[in-house]
Amino acid sequence: MLGMSDLPSIPGSDDVPTPRWVKVLGIAAVVFVLAFVVLHLSARGFGHHMAAGHGASSHGPEQP
Repeated sequence: MLGMSDLPSIPGSDDVPTPRWVKVLGIAAVVFVLAFVVLHLSARGFGHHMAAGHGASSHGPEQP
C-alpha cells in the first residue's frame, strides 16, 4: 500500500508557501461574497425598495 510520501511528486511543485497577499485577497473575497449573500437574502441592502412589494409600475402611471 502506498503512503503519501511514496507518491510521485508533481513536476514544478516545490514546497513554496502561499504568499500572504494571496491569502488576504482570498479571505477578503470570501467575506465580500458572504456579505453580499447575507444582504441580498435579508433584503436590507441591495434592492430594499423592491422588497416591500412595490413594483416598477407603482412609481408612475399604470400602462394598459
